[in-house]
Amino acid sequence: NGSTVAIAPFFTEAEMVYFLGVGEADQHDFLGDCQDPDILAALIRAAISRVPGFLGFELHFVPECSRTAPALALAAQHIGLNIFEMNNIDSVRVDIAADPMKVRQAVSRSMRKAENYFRQHGDLTVQLLTTAADVLPLLPEFFKLHIGRWQLKGIESDFLRPNVRRFLERWVEVSADRGWLRVI
Repeated sequence: NGSTVAIAPFFTEAEMVYFLGVGEADQHDFLGDCQDPDILAALIRAAISRVPGFLGFELHFVPECSRTAPALALAAQHIGLNIFEMNNIDSVRVDIAADPMKVRQAVSRSMRKAENYFRQHGDLTVQLLTTAADVLPLLPEFFKLHIGRWQLKGIESDFLRPNVRRFLERWVEVSADRGWLRVI
């Protein structure tokens, strides 16, 4: 019916398809209704059709608890792709709402020190933003900070590329319209 039900946050490099944020985020996944293998197959086909000389996908760090993994295996099978798990890396998943004090105790000393500095020298405000109108005006500063942070490490930020910035801006708009956007 023409409505967005899922998003594949991909980028391509050297005829390969990756999740946006690979190398920077601890977890990656499709967004939206991703437990349906037919929807994932449609997203995968769309990606393949847009990559001249397509070689394959490298989808890093899909969490074990994600509903995507079993559906992704079925989707790959439906369209004739093989799926291989190259590595399995243990990671920590924290339910912050279940016990916020344990999370606070586990946060590194340097993070608590920085938080306390801001509490003592000004206002520290934490907000939940769920609308594009609230988030989009903040993105230019976010891009600038991200670029600067990675520049200090001698690494070029993906946000130097206009298409990556446009992708995130569009994702904010679509995810907000669908009620998916949560930015803290």
